[in-house]
Amino acid sequence: MMRGGLIISIMLCAALISVAQSASAKNVPAFEPYIEMAEVAPVGKLAGTIWFNSPKARVDDTEVCKYAVKAIIFEGALPNKERRILGRAPLVPNNMPTDAAYFDWFFESQEFLKYCRVGMEGYIEQGNIIKLKRGYRIGKLVVIDYNLLRQRLEDDDIIKKMYE
Repeated sequence: MMRGGLIISIMLCAALISVAQSASAKNVPAFEPYIEMAEVAPVGKLAGTIWFNSPKARVDDTEVCKYAVKAIIFEGALPNKERRILGRAPLVPNNMPTDAAYFDWFFESQEFLKYCRVGMEGYIEQGNIIKLKRGYRIGKLVVIDYNLLRQRLEDDDIIKKMYE
């Protein structure tokens, strides 16, 4: 009896370790949308795949851009090691005080749409929609005008100017 329980607990530990290793190998935040660099983009722009969870398989491009701009502002972008593309640090680091009212306005008024567009006319590549127990994990290609977004945050005194 005790031997069977020991075997089951060892199997359960091994399964948990393999799940933890696969999640840590990708360096993926658990529940937050995140951007992984996808392609080399023109100067001043970022091309990346925004990954997020959704209860529906189809998501409006406005929501996709909202996730992408929030991710690049507050989280940065993960590198793509396969294609040797460097990631980007967040525009507003976690330890920097933020103006919550400004960002509420920025996202409610849809100002973020000036700095993002969904690539490939919203087409989702094979393997970029994953069925979960409750909903879907979706990856869509986005192009973010990084330099204009940074310039806007600098002009609005949200972040320090690069050259001053």
